[in-house]
Amino acid sequence: MIIPRHAAASVSERKSNLASNIDQSGNSDVDVKINMQVDTMPIAFAVLGLALANNQLTEPQYQTAINQLVEATNTYQNTQKHVK
Repeated sequence: MIIPRHAAASVSERKSNLASNIDQSGNSDVDVKINMQVDTMPIAFAVLGLALANNQLTEPQYQTAINQLVEATNTYQNTQKHVK
């Protein structure tokens, strides 16, 4: 499709005018806030499993650590539900 030279200029001008209108409308300066939460439980379980495999923890210490980790996570999640 061949666009006549004057039509192409008008498309360009329209884009320029549109960008100019948006820039001056007050809508171009937008603050975006993102709340991103990453589940680190798998990493914590892996670290504890590695410590157990390297004999840095005994089986009872491992089980205690797992239970404390799960309990701490549940407590945190419950407090976050009440905050929202």
